Amino acid sequence: MEESLRRAARRKQCADACGLLRFVTPVYCATMRALAFALVFLLAAAATGANTAETAPGPLDAVVAKRVAETETPACIAVAMVDARTRFAYACSDGAAPVTLTGQSLFEIGSISKVFTGLVLADMVRKGEASLDDPAAKHSRPGAKLPTRAGREITLLDLVTQTSGLPRLPPRLAGTPTDPYALFGPDDLYQALAATELTHDIGTNYE
Repeated sequence: MEESLRRAARRKQCADACGLLRFVTPVYCATMRALAFALVFLLAAAATGANTAETAPGPLDAVVAKRVAETETPACIAVAMVDARTRFAYACSDGAAPVTLTGQSLFEIGSISKVFTGLVLADMVRKGEASLDDPAAKHSRPGAKLPTRAGREITLLDLVTQTSGLPRLPPRLAGTPTDPYALFGPDDLYQALAATELTHDIGTNYE
């Protein structure tokens, strides 16, 4: 009974998200397209030294520069605010090596990708293309072995609510000093999943 109530609560959270998505999706897609364009334009302008009204220093530049100055981690960031007027800024911390930015420069977005993934899944559920109760194995490559526990499979609901029981980092992860995922491809992912043993029941712990 407790497990059923827990799953019902998680399903309601996702259902609420799906209900909101019918209004959010068009704005979200348009915003993301504008954001992507703004970032590409920003990086290209930075690389060529362009000096336009949009790239002139402003309040956003000051905020980004202040935040970068406060970090002890060598890094460069680019920020875009998409509204009635698009604003963008970029900065590098003192410890970062000299960086040349171009329109093809890639920036790591980290855990922000979880939000995008959750929105895509909610949209797929709304369209009937997937169910939150689908086992993750159903959407994996043929023959893939995913971890189970107590006869229960990991579902898409478990993944999107971060209650799958999977560890934060996969086993056998061997990357570079600056990027732990640099050498981690799809084959490595499925090998890691096949070698993973869950330490607690699926759907019980948020991680």
